[in-house]
Amino acid sequence: MAQELATGSITELQGLNDGSRNTQPMVAVVDGSERLLFASDRPGGAGGMDLWWGHLSGNTVRDLFPLLGAVNTPGDESAPFYEVTENKLYFSSNFLPGLGGFDLFVSEHRDDVFGPPQNWGTPFNSPANDLYAAVYAAQRSGLLTSNRVGSLAKKGETCCSDIYRITFPKPPLEYVPEEVAKPDTLLTVQERLTDLRSKLPVRLYFHNDEPDPRSWNTGTAQRYADTYDAYKGAAAGVPQSERVLHQHGRLGELRRERWKADDHARSLRGGSHRGRGER
Repeated sequence: MAQELATGSITELQGLNDGSRNTQPMVAVVDGSERLLFASDRPGGAGGMDLWWGHLSGNTVRDLFPLLGAVNTPGDESAPFYEVTENKLYFSSNFLPGLGGFDLFVSEHRDDVFGPPQNWGTPFNSPANDLYAAVYAAQRSGLLTSNRVGSLAKKGETCCSDIYRITFPKPPLEYVPEEVAKPDTLLTVQERLTDLRSKLPVRLYFHNDEPDPRSWNTGTAQRYADTYDAYKGAAAGVPQSERVLHQHGRLGELRRERWKADDHARSLRGGSHRGRGER
């Protein structure tokens, strides 16, 4: 039967009038077209009540065929529910291995074929009859009916089915270790050699306008060691005056040179000669 929501009228679906039992319908949009899923004992199934579907267009169902795959069994399958966001079929069966009468199963749908059914296990299934699953993946929740122990029926704990709300826990976050790129040892060595070669040979600048700056002298008594020490002092921030003293050796040597110059000047003026060390 189909109901027109606008007018409230009920009409009979065309394409199912063959004398078979057709029950528990569910409409889902699959691959862009409306599909009608239902349970039926019509010929062509695996036995008992099987799950079928067909293309729904208005009030007409066409292209009916049993669900392909391992869903249907010689027993009874019922209460189909198709979850469109995950392309999964939820249904009940009393033939597939389970915990009680009817158990809830789920099957993934790919390329018009339904994969091997997976039993939901506990706490969704029980030793009683568990049917009519409705799963809403986006909300991680759903509904089911069960006549398990703990029902609210006054006739007895398992006489009648109650509606249960179910929730699905969020899957635990999977720790994915951060990938640390391991450098290629050979490549690293090659890079280091290339960098080292770019810095060789080391070019040093030695100032040799000493000890007579801005003169025409072509020779000098200055040693390379003194020049090197002065160069290091400049790099280390040593004052120029200290570098000059260090560069020319001991301070006493400079004093003796000055004394010689003073003696020579006195002799030219006819002055007296002062010996070394005289005050």
